[in-house]
Amino acid sequence: MSMLLSQNDASPASFVKLPQLEDARILAVLNQIEASRSASWRLDDLASTVGLSPYQLHRRFKLVMGETVGDYVRRTRLDMAATLLCRGYTSILEAAIETGYGSQAAFTRAFSRQFGVSPAAARKAVLKQMPIPSADHRDFARATRPQWQRRVPLIAMRFHGAHADAPRHWRRFAVYLQRLGYDLSRANAVGILYDDPGVTPEHRFRYDCCIVDEGYPAHLVGAPLRRQSIGLIEFASLDVKGPYSMIAEAIFGICNVWMNQQRRAIGTSPAYELHKRAPWSDSGVFEATIMVPLS
Repeated sequence: MSMLLSQNDASPASFVKLPQLEDARILAVLNQIEASRSASWRLDDLASTVGLSPYQLHRRFKLVMGETVGDYVRRTRLDMAATLLCRGYTSILEAAIETGYGSQAAFTRAFSRQFGVSPAAARKAVLKQMPIPSADHRDFARATRPQWQRRVPLIAMRFHGAHADAPRHWRRFAVYLQRLGYDLSRANAVGILYDDPGVTPEHRFRYDCCIVDEGYPAHLVGAPLRRQSIGLIEFASLDVKGPYSMIAEAIFGICNVWMNQQRRAIGTSPAYELHKRAPWSDSGVFEATIMVPLS
């Protein structure tokens, strides 16, 4: 899906050179930040939890991530706010509260600096340029069902790059797991999508390749691997089968057709892909259950 909103800082020039993150301390900081999308994070507190001084964390984070801790927190929250506003039914005040802003005025100022337009203008512009849903999108919407997903423990590897790069991420992930001795023939694969490809620049799009944690020993889950989980929340669920590009189309059908029909709003949790066949195979066919969070 093409960008629906442009950002003031969209240059990949200073971004992390490796597609996957390998720094254990940076991954630990990301775990804390992403565990609460509205908490107020202080550099001193984050640094102390990973055994670094604030200066060391500031320098290391910017070197690896291409932006400071504060810039990362602010950008990812505003990206989420833009998704809340432009996908389904969420008011400007609700988007502000969900992403940790104390007032609508403060949120509007921060949003306008990031995207160059106010939240109201952004929503209007996105709706104006949104593609007209196709027959396939309407078919996806008809097949979508709300459901609650149980909590599932995962072992994850973080990647950055365009959403379309996911098949390449999966192959890299599988090679790494094989080197560690994981039995891929029994592994259940799960993809985690943190960002909206219509909002987040592709060089900053976050994607986790995961396998369900079947009780693997701790020494096999060190960086670049980390433990994650699917939360116990309600999702809009849809089964898809085809090339990986179909997943983005399915998500469009859920967010821009089904949610509008059902008067539902997208949630702040990540979206998930529960793969029914190995996504690291060379078949080019992906079969998965897509789960988009609901508020």
